[in-house]
Amino acid sequence: MHSRQRQADDGPGRAVLRTLGLACACLLFALRAFAVPAAPGSLLATPASARVTLTWSAVTGVASYNVYRSLTPGGPYGAPLAGGLTAATYTDNAASNDTTYYYVATAVDGTGEGPHSAEDPATPRAGTFVSGIIGNASGQVTTTWNLIGSPYVVVGEEVRGNQNTGNDRTSTLIIQPGVRSPLRAGDRPFLRGRHRRIVSGHSGRLLATGATFTSNLATPAVGDWKGIRFGDTATDGATNNFLDGCAVEWAETARAAGASPDAAEVDAALGTRTPVLVLAARAGNPEIVEALLAAGAAVDARIESARPPSDRTALMAAAAAGHAEVVRTPLRAGADPKLKDRSFVEGSIGNTTVAWEDRPRRATALILAAERGHVETVEALLKGGADVNGRGAGTLPTPLLAAIEGLQPAVVRVLLLAGTDVEAATREETPLSLAVANGSREIAEALLAAGADPNHKASESPSPLEIARLSQYDDLVELLVQAGARVDLQVFRG
Repeated sequence: MHSRQRQADDGPGRAVLRTLGLACACLLFALRAFAVPAAPGSLLATPASARVTLTWSAVTGVASYNVYRSLTPGGPYGAPLAGGLTAATYTDNAASNDTTYYYVATAVDGTGEGPHSAEDPATPRAGTFVSGIIGNASGQVTTTWNLIGSPYVVVGEEVRGNQNTGNDRTSTLIIQPGVRSPLRAGDRPFLRGRHRRIVSGHSGRLLATGATFTSNLATPAVGDWKGIRFGDTATDGATNNFLDGCAVEWAETARAAGASPDAAEVDAALGTRTPVLVLAARAGNPEIVEALLAAGAAVDARIESARPPSDRTALMAAAAAGHAEVVRTPLRAGADPKLKDRSFVEGSIGNTTVAWEDRPRRATALILAAERGHVETVEALLKGGADVNGRGAGTLPTPLLAAIEGLQPAVVRVLLLAGTDVEAATREETPLSLAVANGSREIAEALLAAGADPNHKASESPSPLEIARLSQYDDLVELLVQAGARVDLQVFRG
């Protein structure tokens, strides 16, 4: 009895369960059928001057797209910047230069609006926007970036030379003095292959003088872009590649790229090994120098070079190039300003060529900056502990003599104010006699005003007055006589 009753009750219950299951399945099918569309993929924001062009991958079956813009990463985005777009592209013509915008896109169909796409930033700038290929595969092409078109803003993944298997250097990119080239995150323009970098070599040459390569972001930071890499090792400034007096700002450091901070560029042909720290200092980039030092780079690491002989440190390289801010960075990290480089002078005596090793010089960072007239750098070195009378070796062993030989009166005045020895001489010249020999009345006056003895002569050279007479510098003869130079000194017979 109970068994039959239970079976009877089970019949309707099972029917109800089957009915409910079918209803849930239908509901699930309906929900799936009316799901919102997927987010657009591959959103790319490409800046230009006062505009940004957006492209994205189309979503199948949608009616339109919306585009949103924010001034901060991740939003908020507010109301759509543009809606009802039927193509997978949009140009924002209401963008302001030098402002970074963050864009997303959504897809819309009859069920509603889908989720945001991945965000892509862009910073419009005034200037010339460049990307793609320089040159062609059929012949040599030279492209010049000049001040009229500056800045040249690299967009996309690359600016590169086109490969030509019959010609190792199909194209040449020449960057003239003063040109700026802002790069966005990930870029390395002018490359061989698709590796997002500035590269020269098998598909082109890069010849840049006084250019600045920098970040394209409104708020830059070290590592914003990848850096510069030559496709071959030749950087002779003639038929191959060179960067002469260029600045590289906010590029990825060796540490950020996962390399050792003591990494070096090796040129097997020249037999040189140049630490990355020295390269960054020579290029004038204090941010990279600071990052490398913070990562543990040896502050006094030297170039290793047999010919031409050189063993400069980062401090010496920055001083020689006149990068005062870079000079301050290694000094704060404990760089030794007393160290001397191993450089040599190549010249001739009569018809005899003098090799590098025959006329060695060992110059301190202060001597290197003084002879080139880098006033701010000289001041930074003196403030950082450099000895104003610190001697090098060779023909111009003191900062004062180096500045006088280089005809740098402004540096001479800085050294005099710092208390340099106005009579420090070699066997061949005193500071005053060198100034007279070079015909510089301005430097001679500064030396005399600082107390230089007009009758002090080097052991193997004439007096300053005799030098002025022999050179027929009448104004200097008058100046020296007025300062007390003796006219009865023995004439030099060397």
